[in-house]
Amino acid sequence: MKTKVDGYVCSKCSSLVFSRTRHDYRPCPCGDIAVDGGFEYNRVTYKHASPKHIIYEIDVSKRELYDDWNRRFDRHGIVLEYSKTEDTSSK
Repeated sequence: MKTKVDGYVCSKCSSLVFSRTRHDYRPCPCGDIAVDGGFEYNRVTYKHASPKHIIYEIDVSKRELYDDWNRRFDRHGIVLEYSKTEDTSSK
């Protein structure tokens, strides 16, 4: 099952970051941006340039994203070195 998430691309480290669920505060590796809110709300913070918003499709369900966060598996939430070639659905 594919799920669409609101992702944000850091202009410094080129990572795509998304929040998996409410209260999942997720910073990028360099710490320049962070997102929170999951599917309930979007909160984005940044230190320098405003991050680019991307609608990203991930091949897991919302429940799997929640379990990933809740059980601290931490397999989802960051796409390191996100490239423009992957960008097929920008907003």
